[in-house]
Amino acid sequence: MVVVRRLNNNVVLVSEDNQEMVVMGKGIGFQVYPGDSINPTLVEKTFLPSSKASLERMAEIINQVSYELIILSNEIISLGKEMLQQELNSNLIVTLSDHINFALKRFEDGIALRNPLHWEIKQLYLHEVEVGRKALDLIEAKIGIRLPDEEAVFIAMHFVNAQIDFETMNTTVELTSIMGEVLNIVQYHFQTILDEQSLNFTRFLTHLRYFLIRQMNNEPFPIKDEYLFEVVKRKYVREFECTEKIARFLQQSYGWETTPDEKLYLTLHINRVVSRT
Repeated sequence: MVVVRRLNNNVVLVSEDNQEMVVMGKGIGFQVYPGDSINPTLVEKTFLPSSKASLERMAEIINQVSYELIILSNEIISLGKEMLQQELNSNLIVTLSDHINFALKRFEDGIALRNPLHWEIKQLYLHEVEVGRKALDLIEAKIGIRLPDEEAVFIAMHFVNAQIDFETMNTTVELTSIMGEVLNIVQYHFQTILDEQSLNFTRFLTHLRYFLIRQMNNEPFPIKDEYLFEVVKRKYVREFECTEKIARFLQQSYGWETTPDEKLYLTLHINRVVSRT
């Protein structure tokens, strides 16, 4: 592990086996220079970028955030993994540290932000929002500053993005907005309020999320079952009508075509979520 560039006393850009990465550790960058070897026992955290551009961005962010805040962010991520029982993108520690750093600065300047997707996020990502709330508790315990409750929603979105593994937060925001629109279509069609605490609601959201991701990535559903499609279409008339409304919305708003197989499984999930809420 050879030093490429020293960022600060605790963060160094290194190269190992022709792979550049950022490593972090208390005092790891003290009096080191390009070409020096790094003692692996000093490395506490390693950040592997997906590209040269993301490496530079990663290095820039880490260099702007205090070592203590990165350690705190790592604690929040560990808590999030435990609560969500999910693996998370390794870049989360960089984006989360950057967000908390600016959230603290906004708080000091008296600037309060509200997420325009506040309602959708709280409805769609209950567990991630709870992680956000726990993160606020941990920040208060470690730093002595109680950030506004709205920050729990922003933090939740970082955990959502780290699970979906999109390259940018913008894509996650777009997905969340579309999911909220689809939920509105379902609830309006059946004139009901879905039970956000139910297992069927969680299952529906999971299916809806991956259905929309396939649409965004133009990845058609791999299964073809024309017979079952016709059976479901006749048996679940109202649910299929709702599916058709969703398909029209996606086509008119985003130019996405919903295949018969996608309609088939979406109809089945709609039936489950509306009949047992």
